[in-house]
Amino acid sequence: MTIDENFLRLRKIVRMNGKYVMQKLFDDYVTGPITKKIIPSCILCGAEQKLTKEHVLPKWVFESNAKHFFTTDVNQLSQSYIKATIPACQSCNSFLLNGIERYIQRTLSEVDFKKRYYSPEEWGNVIRWLEIIDFKFQVLDISKKFLAHKTAGYVPAISDFSIAFMRDLSVRSVTSKARLALKRMGTKNKEKRANSLIVGEL
Repeated sequence: MTIDENFLRLRKIVRMNGKYVMQKLFDDYVTGPITKKIIPSCILCGAEQKLTKEHVLPKWVFESNAKHFFTTDVNQLSQSYIKATIPACQSCNSFLLNGIERYIQRTLSEVDFKKRYYSPEEWGNVIRWLEIIDFKFQVLDISKKFLAHKTAGYVPAISDFSIAFMRDLSVRSVTSKARLALKRMGTKNKEKRANSLIVGEL
């Protein structure tokens, strides 16, 4: 399957299942009852069977190094990239997202800026991939519970809220950001977003 076919398939899945996926995500982690039993589902199509762990950042980005981590801004807790995963069904993960990531990895590694720059098509596809990463981080923040930093003590009532909610303290803001991230993945034309990305090498 070509990269154009992969992105076309992604747009179709997002447009067809996006409303359901968003509603379930919000019901489970933002607006639903705290005691609700949560059934994990694919972040793209909403399937609940044959789920796999999809890394928010592909392992090749952080060289599969378990020591590489990021710090959550709202509670200053560290999270290793290798453990930062969200659910995706086998089809969406293995046959769709992996295909896109292999293309991006190859594109980023093969371009020599001393000889040429990215073509408009490559540029657009890098932006599309970054939009997928943005959406995955949105899902991670919504589904991950807020835990107080060890120096702040543990507050059980606060830990029932998601990181995303504790960042904005607004259900409307949390849901709007996630829906916008999903909508961007379902949009084909990226020309208006090309000026938001600068690529170079050290």
